Amino acid sequence: MIRIGVFSDSHGDLESLRIAVENAGKLELAIHGGDFYEDLVKVLKGTDVIYKGVCGNVDFIRSAPVEQRIEIGGLSIFVTHGHRYDVKHDLQGLFYRGLELEVDLCLFGHTHIAQVVQKEGLILMNPGSVSLPKNRQSPSYGLIEIEHKIPNCTIINF
Repeated sequence: MIRIGVFSDSHGDLESLRIAVENAGKLELAIHGGDFYEDLVKVLKGTDVIYKGVCGNVDFIRSAPVEQRIEIGGLSIFVTHGHRYDVKHDLQGLFYRGLELEVDLCLFGHTHIAQVVQKEGLILMNPGSVSLPKNRQSPSYGLIEIEHKIPNCTIINF
């Protein structure tokens, strides 16, 4: 089984991100969905966890791409912060981008609201925010477990 931690919108809160990463347990991959992607780099420094991520709309240090496609466990994952797809309004733009790219999952952030939506075989996942959740949600992250090319996507509140 492949375990992927999905974190987003840490906004400089290294302690909350550190707690989320520790809570996630052993990961083959950690992904940051933007807005302080560098936080994940700092938290994972000195570990053997592979990490990837994208820049968000308030990432002033552009050390990561704006979009990224990741192939893992026989699946294709599209990662973007979401602001360029107007995800605060609806998920249509992101959904159509996922179809266009022929991916299995689209991971995004930006709204600070955790959700997993499945539509026409495409999974859209927002892990929420590890530091500044909205709508009275708890801080959260996402966990993707892939077994036999089947993803199980879960939101973990902490």
